[in-house]
Amino acid sequence: MAAPGLPIREQILANIVTTLAAVTAGDTYASDLSADGQVTRGHISPLEHFHFPCVSLLPIDDPTEHRPQVWLQTLTVTLRMWIDAVPATAPTALELLLADVTTIMKVDDRRGGLAQATLLRTTQYLYDAVTERIAGADQTWEIEYRTGLGHPRAFP
Repeated sequence: MAAPGLPIREQILANIVTTLAAVTAGDTYASDLSADGQVTRGHISPLEHFHFPCVSLLPIDDPTEHRPQVWLQTLTVTLRMWIDAVPATAPTALELLLADVTTIMKVDDRRGGLAQATLLRTTQYLYDAVTERIAGADQTWEIEYRTGLGHPRAFP
């Protein structure tokens, strides 16, 4: 969990980064995201990365539904994934990374007690036709959470 006093949204985003960085190749996962720089926030292009495979966390939307004494939030984030593999193996490598990210995101879908649920909504494939080695995908996730009315740092 992130430092106390931070907004719940920031704590959730930090939780996702920490969670993804725990993916290491072995019995459970085929991919390895544990090296520094493989899980980042805000990088959009594969040209901004030096370590593959990589995942970048992009917050998209966070609408608020007002209820008595509570704000219901649905934080939408995109996890942009890139792999660098020879063209013949790129589709398989990408599918393995997608499976690993989906698996670890569902291990604790309450984000350490910060959220009510973490839901996978869509997967969209991206390919870099220039290099033919780099392939990517975006997964859109919704994280449902609550805060105190007018207090983004406080639970209701």
